[in-house]
Amino acid sequence: MRFLPLLLFAFLVAIVPVVASADDGSGHRGGFVLRANGDYTLDADQELNALVVIHGNTTVAGKIHDSLIVVDGDARVSGTIDGEVVVVRGSLVLEPGARVKNVSLVRSDFTQEPGATVTGDISRRSFRLFGGAALLFGAIFWLWTTVAVIVAGIVFAAIGGKQLGAAASYLTGATGQSILGAVVATVGLPLAAVLAIVTVIGLPVGIGILVFVVPAVFFLGYLVAGTWLGSLMLSRTRFGETGSHPYMQALLGLFALQVIALVPVLGGVTVVVLVLWGAGGLVYLAWRGLREKPPEPPVTLPAAEPAPAPPGQPPDSAP
Repeated sequence: MRFLPLLLFAFLVAIVPVVASADDGSGHRGGFVLRANGDYTLDADQELNALVVIHGNTTVAGKIHDSLIVVDGDARVSGTIDGEVVVVRGSLVLEPGARVKNVSLVRSDFTQEPGATVTGDISRRSFRLFGGAALLFGAIFWLWTTVAVIVAGIVFAAIGGKQLGAAASYLTGATGQSILGAVVATVGLPLAAVLAIVTVIGLPVGIGILVFVVPAVFFLGYLVAGTWLGSLMLSRTRFGETGSHPYMQALLGLFALQVIALVPVLGGVTVVVLVLWGAGGLVYLAWRGLREKPPEPPVTLPAAEPAPAPPGQPPDSAP
């Protein structure tokens, strides 16, 4: 199981949208190289501590002190690798004179030509078991988060149902203001936090905004977006009236959002847009609440005292 940490590291760096390179390929000795969407060649006079290549082919004629990881590509080694060689969905060819320690293959082909030496172990994995476990864990995690989100939505509908329904209605009833509110939540709040942190005096305030306020706004925005989606889905049914406690709208809409999030790429983009929109509706609701004056208490006039009775006339008798 030695190759698992290296493989997990390769999967993590695969999601990084930039290429971090400590070597320009011109004789640099030592260091770490990450090459994504391209081939890489380590010449015979070159050395590296570690090399990770994703979506590309690799040729190693020099020396790697630690590890070589290749994901979705082929590797040809004629040099020396003192650590682990991990190839995921590709092929590994050890040419004559190659010398490596351990070889770990995940759904990959392996060729060891005469004169090539493997001093450690050679392991092959299909990773189907890991894939099934990951799928099961993902399903359980989705179920937990769905239940948690729906419970949070119902609690919001019970405690602040009127505010929840109003914020959801602003998404279509005040679209421009909601979009502007989304800009404030996405750009304005983090910018205000950074400015507060820069002043040093406002450091606690800035950290509080980044750590507590911004996540809370977007989480509540998710609840608002789900309630709006549920209201849209129930608009032509007998549950279409939101009322003061939109329980059904929150339950159905949040469940629908959780299902939409399962759709690759498009689902995630849709959910992000709706969350930003929902946060904008919440910000606009807060803005309106700050601008509206609270109703003035009713003026109670003191009761008029009865006029004194004329002399000789009983107090209870009319004049």
